[in-house]
Amino acid sequence: MPYFDSHCHLAMDQFDPDRPEVIALCQQAGVGMLTVGVDVGSSRAGIDLARRHPGVWAGVGVHPCDCLDLGEEDWQTLQDLARLPEVVAVGETGLDNHWRAVPLERQAYWF
Repeated sequence: MPYFDSHCHLAMDQFDPDRPEVIALCQQAGVGMLTVGVDVGSSRAGIDLARRHPGVWAGVGVHPCDCLDLGEEDWQTLQDLARLPEVVAVGETGLDNHWRAVPLERQAYWF
């Protein structure tokens, strides 16, 4: 595999129409992909894609702008998902002061 996309969002709904074609083209070209979760649902969906498509791996996490409504059960779920063999990274995660959608203190707690 000579090339690797280290950050894509294959599980997002807007990619539904051409996802299979994109994955097939990348497989033919020898491009591996890390599909990054932005919430619990997209993290699970990325794992499902990784299970079904060689050359696709998953990252699990929550985007800092999406952490306002997280609860401790979500934290446990993310920890459990991170232990699966298809998961090779933690992310999306971090601090985002650009959008200011969630207070930095809340983002820092989940980061």
